Amino acid sequence: MRILGFSQTIRRVGASAASVVLLMVALSGCSSAAEEEDDASPWAEEFALLASEASNDFVRAVMDGGYVTRAHLDEAAERAMECFRLHGIDQHIRFEEHPDTGLPIFFPNQAWMSQFETEMPHSAGEQIVVRTLDENPFDDCIQDWFGPIIFMYSATRENPDNLDWTEVMFDCLVRTGVAPEGLRLQEYLAWLDRHSLTFSIDDTEVTTAKPPEPAADDPILLMRGSLLDDSVPSAPGYEECSIDPWHDLG
Repeated sequence: MRILGFSQTIRRVGASAASVVLLMVALSGCSSAAEEEDDASPWAEEFALLASEASNDFVRAVMDGGYVTRAHLDEAAERAMECFRLHGIDQHIRFEEHPDTGLPIFFPNQAWMSQFETEMPHSAGEQIVVRTLDENPFDDCIQDWFGPIIFMYSATRENPDNLDWTEVMFDCLVRTGVAPEGLRLQEYLAWLDRHSLTFSIDDTEVTTAKPPEPAADDPILLMRGSLLDDSVPSAPGYEECSIDPWHDLG
């Protein structure tokens, strides 16, 4: 399970394919129960898979343990930065708290990363090369040392029961009255499929195609906002369900 450069936000909908900003959020506080997961954990399969694919003993040992602590996350960041230095990369791993959620966010150095980015297409159906995977040592360091650790640290805290994120988010939208009346989950998923970027991946590069935008009065567009155009915002309450689909339950 290669976590492809983290250029797509994991378990989220509508991430920008050209962006390589890592916005993997993770709760800064963690309970002892969350750190004592065993083989019966809802995430046991993912831990086992990542352990089997680990390229080094550190990541393998953490995944075999079945839980990720903040100490693991900090050590993974240090090991990734050492990898950067070995490759002559002027890069560091910097954590800040998200202004809305208070959760730690990792930001790469965008000035350095810009050499691996291209402009997104502006006309429907245009094909572009998003990035060349074999020319990005940054991704290799992240993938080998940091990516699996922050992914599991975030996932097991943000979604401890390993529920389908889109489904629980949709339930929140319906519960809070944000979703159009009568909208069903399968209709929403089909809409996302029609209006999301599509990817083509081979050994060296990723290409993407931009789909046409829905009609301006599309009720799902008015709820979700555009997947591609930041000037078309989501409805009030949508982001709250996207960030924390249980926020309304107290």
